[in-house]
Amino acid sequence: MPAQKLTKGRLVQIIIMMVVLIAAFTYRTISHKESSEVVCQSSQPCEVKFQDKNVRFLYQDSTNTLAVTKSEDLTIKGSKSDGSTLNVTATITISKDEMPVTFVISDDSDNSVKVDILPR
Repeated sequence: MPAQKLTKGRLVQIIIMMVVLIAAFTYRTISHKESSEVVCQSSQPCEVKFQDKNVRFLYQDSTNTLAVTKSEDLTIKGSKSDGSTLNVTATITISKDEMPVTFVISDDSDNSVKVDILPR
């Protein structure tokens, strides 16, 4: 196939496509949020750092309790594997059958961290 001359129309089309691609790349770079997802095993203590604050999850097999240690200004929403929600207090009673459990830790801003606690 013989090469064709570069016309003004084709040059404009190439420049427009380059501008669109550069704009899309720049927008995605500026608006990128780091994916915040942590996976923990129920048999081990799990500590999550969220905006210079620590949240600790510790599941005890013998009593089927999950101890949650958090700062007062953080909000934690929990849900069980069956889709039901959890009222997150200092200790939560959860059996192994209700695992995995998912928690979303958030604060007043738009930031959040998802924590999945999987059975052993």
